[in-house]
Amino acid sequence: MSSDESKKITKTAGALAAAGAAAMSAYALYRYYAATKKSGDQGGDVVTYANGKTPEDFKGTPFADAAHLEKIRVEAIDWAMCNGLVMRSANASNTFVHAPCTLLPAPLPPSAFKGAREVSALFSKMTDKIARHPSYLETVLGEVGKNDEFTGKLLEILKKDRALGEKKQNATLGLFRSDYMLQQAEGPDSKYPAPIFLQVENNTIAASFGCLSAQVARLHKYVASRFADGG
Repeated sequence: MSSDESKKITKTAGALAAAGAAAMSAYALYRYYAATKKSGDQGGDVVTYANGKTPEDFKGTPFADAAHLEKIRVEAIDWAMCNGLVMRSANASNTFVHAPCTLLPAPLPPSAFKGAREVSALFSKMTDKIARHPSYLETVLGEVGKNDEFTGKLLEILKKDRALGEKKQNATLGLFRSDYMLQQAEGPDSKYPAPIFLQVENNTIAASFGCLSAQVARLHKYVASRFADGG
């Protein structure tokens, strides 16, 4: 990226943040989703706003103009399809669609981000230790496996593997995905005096989208540079 491009993106980000401050918080400004929600009987993708916001809430920002926002949406989808930011279609296994993503990055409080990074290592260690005790897993998940087919099949695989009694390899690799939602601050005397991430789940199977994170960052840079001057 050239120096001019970098300055252009920085200028755009600053302008967007300044515009957002006049209408709503910077965090809420960027929290709208791109092209993922179906529009009733019309079908097709539409841009949706988070937290019940409408275009009216974005007066004074680049996102108040529906035509401009539609142009960004279409080009973002084109970029995603051309750069591998895709997933298999739910309706046909031989076709793909763009992965759901935001049009611009969502600013995060540094303290909350730092806390999420620190706790992720602890959750990974905990998950690894549990995985090394199959008898514990069978005890805890036994009843679940009787009522949940997916969990039951996983337990069957575990039992068959243990029954083989063969020496296992010493090296293991775990791909864990820990999901969080940002709890906004509710005041100095509340349970949440500062923004903090609250965990939704710890997933050891559905981690395939991890590789798309870099592509999302590239998409955000493209959108910022492409539409820096309201183009």
